[in-house]
Amino acid sequence: MAKILVVDDQAEMRWILTDLLQHEGFDVMTADDGLQAVQRITEAAPQVVLLDLKMPRLDGMHVLAQMKECAVDTLVIVLTGHGDVPTAVHAMKLGAYDFLTKPFEPAALLSILQRALERWPPLTLEDPETRPTQLQH
Repeated sequence: MAKILVVDDQAEMRWILTDLLQHEGFDVMTADDGLQAVQRITEAAPQVVLLDLKMPRLDGMHVLAQMKECAVDTLVIVLTGHGDVPTAVHAMKLGAYDFLTKPFEPAALLSILQRALERWPPLTLEDPETRPTQLQH
């Protein structure tokens, strides 16, 4: 089953998402900030990252920027309580697959996740031999 990384600084949100996703049969790992997310992405190569934007140490936009720079083959669904149109557009330009604002309906998230997994692995235009292999911590 697909490997999903849940990145959120709120423990309750990590727990809720982990419970929902494990119930659906996904292999779930978590990170409580952007630095931990970068480490998990580098080490475990999840197919999908559910990424909060407002976090300590390294925010979600910086995580997205690093992933884009390194051409990481992971789809990102942004889940944030601080969503507006300019933020969503910026996230999509950095490579986010989709953008959901909190609170969200679990069925909506599962539907987006299913569509994302149907498109995995994403098409990349870069030569894998020339792209960096590590995200910067």
